Amino acid sequence: MRKALTLSHEQYRGFAELCKAEAGQALEVSSTDAMNGDWAQAGFMAWEVIADVRASQAAFALEVSRIELADSIIVGDFRRAGRSRPETNWDALTDDEIYPFIVWHEIGHRRDNFNMLDVMMARSNFPDEVVKRIRWVNEVLADRFAWAQIRPGEMLEKTEGGKRDAQLIEDTIGLMAQHCQRAKFKPRPIPGGQYAHVSPRMLESPRLAAFVGPDVHPELLAHYVWKSANRPSRNRRPPTTANHQTGEVVA
Repeated sequence: MRKALTLSHEQYRGFAELCKAEAGQALEVSSTDAMNGDWAQAGFMAWEVIADVRASQAAFALEVSRIELADSIIVGDFRRAGRSRPETNWDALTDDEIYPFIVWHEIGHRRDNFNMLDVMMARSNFPDEVVKRIRWVNEVLADRFAWAQIRPGEMLEKTEGGKRDAQLIEDTIGLMAQHCQRAKFKPRPIPGGQYAHVSPRMLESPRLAAFVGPDVHPELLAHYVWKSANRPSRNRRPPTTANHQTGEVVA
């Protein structure tokens, strides 16, 4: 039997507050299947969040982007993928560190990345090497950011590819710095609170609402369950991901 980690309600609530405070983003629960094999995704687009889900009707005060987090992780899959990351060896993490690392990785995409939207929206204004490698180098930076939170002061554990490509990584970071802004936007923290500023998607089923807490208003929950059941299929947001990306550099 393959070992799996399951996201608990308590973990979700702690991570949700972390995402609000450190990234200015709301946290949603998803699945690896829904995210095409990823364990987490960070969206670019801002969406309304419900100010207080204990109220019978939704009120909206903020529009923020979201982080999606898988409700379970197959440990073996994570470790196999981790051994082929661009630099940081995820396999060095303990099982208890896996979920926190993934959340901090997505926060790292918000806190310490080169601005990918600038590049994607005006590709012709940037050298081909920048367009080709920005996602790769941002994965390196997000991993470094997460490692510094999970193992503060400890030397980074590198994959074989990370050791081999050490100079290439630094050269690529230098190249990006010449053409792109790093950490362009400082995230604005969202006011905290277990039931405050919750994504409507967390009310699309009683199972999801249970992650938020027992005091979600039943009328509000029923409204969003009905909306979800009667909504046409929708396209997913373009993500940045904590996923199976390998350390291979596209030539």
